[in-house]
Amino acid sequence: MAAEQGDAGAQFRLGLACSDGRGTAKDEEEGFRWIKKSAEQGNADAEGILGAMYYAGSGTAENPSEAARWFRQAAMHGNSNGTVLESLGNMYASGEGVEKDAEEAVKWWRMAAEQGNADAQLRLGAALAQGNGTERNEGEALTWFRKAAEQGNTDAADVLGLMYAAGMGTPKNLPEALKWWRGAAEKGHAGSQYQLGMAYEEGLGTAQDYRVALEWFRKAADQGDAGAQNGLGRMYYYGKGVSPDMDAAEKWWRKAAEQGNSDAMTGLGDMYQYAYSTGQSVMAEEAERCYREAFKWYKKAADLGNPYGEESLGDMYSSGWGAPENKAYAGELYRKALGKYRAAAGQGDARAQYLLGRMYYFGHGVSTDYQEAEKWYRMAAGQGNGDAELSLGNMYEMGLGVGKSYAEARKWYGRAALHDDSNGIIAREHLKDLP
Repeated sequence: MAAEQGDAGAQFRLGLACSDGRGTAKDEEEGFRWIKKSAEQGNADAEGILGAMYYAGSGTAENPSEAARWFRQAAMHGNSNGTVLESLGNMYASGEGVEKDAEEAVKWWRMAAEQGNADAQLRLGAALAQGNGTERNEGEALTWFRKAAEQGNTDAADVLGLMYAAGMGTPKNLPEALKWWRGAAEKGHAGSQYQLGMAYEEGLGTAQDYRVALEWFRKAADQGDAGAQNGLGRMYYYGKGVSPDMDAAEKWWRKAAEQGNSDAMTGLGDMYQYAYSTGQSVMAEEAERCYREAFKWYKKAADLGNPYGEESLGDMYSSGWGAPENKAYAGELYRKALGKYRAAAGQGDARAQYLLGRMYYFGHGVSTDYQEAEKWYRMAAGQGNGDAELSLGNMYEMGLGVGKSYAEARKWYGRAALHDDSNGIIAREHLKDLP
């Protein structure tokens, strides 16, 4: 028998057959023994498989150090298998079996990526985008993400969508972002399903369609995506594309909050703050309990650095509702939130622009300034934010910080009325009441 006579190729083939149970009884330990014999003779393919067996504990005890040693031997002997090279890169990135070394990880990922390994292309793209182990280069990162995505790697397609949406390494291109997200979403990628839900909810790169948003959020939420679960809670709470349903809103927000989603925590805080609990309006005598629950959720969110949680917690300390009155601490919380809103608003975030305007409107952490509020509301409304449109309508109707103008109020209420949600309902009622 050639394997017993020391033929390295035969030993390797016999080892694979034993490990896989092809043409013989499956015996991983026997497979490991023959593959090791072949590897010890310098068979590069056997060296790569031996590394994988040590790493997985297949036919032998797990041994990351030995896995790394054999992967390295395989590469030195000309094994250009992308999986071997990528695995070695992964080990240097995590410090498993070798000393952690981000630059060494990038070196091996690049070798694997150039061999067409999609996972290595994804990892190399991430390293380049973050400047981890290599000089930051968003343009080159985009190239590698695209190569991986074109091979069907849905994680790469999801990140590629994010880069086009943010204008990283390429001009901002929302339709292109949607193309990559849709391709990954249709293959079941929860992150891309969530991104599509957000795009349809906000009308980013596509016509706003709450019902389609709801469908994509549900697909991702059913896979456990916390962002999508939060999105579903928001859709049910505000009645976006669906009748308002407080039970459903609470259910999905709790699922997201249990995974640490701070926006869902603030949603639960709002639900209790505004006298809703498990779908029923809360009686007056239960108000204190609801304030305590609201405080609990706002505090959880604030502790995670959520600015809306900080602002809302500030409201509770300022008013003494659900918390001991402490205006000094409320001011501190407002200032934290204000700084975060300013940073996000300056980057064009419509919700942050609206919330920043609201802080000027109510004088949270700053002196009340209706003109500054109107400025930020107008910027948010220019991006289709329904809360800002409704707020502008109210300012023009009341003449707060702007000249009183029913025509302008009608314009902004009219825009808000186009939204298929609670803002739309309120705006339509205002339109009826205008002279």
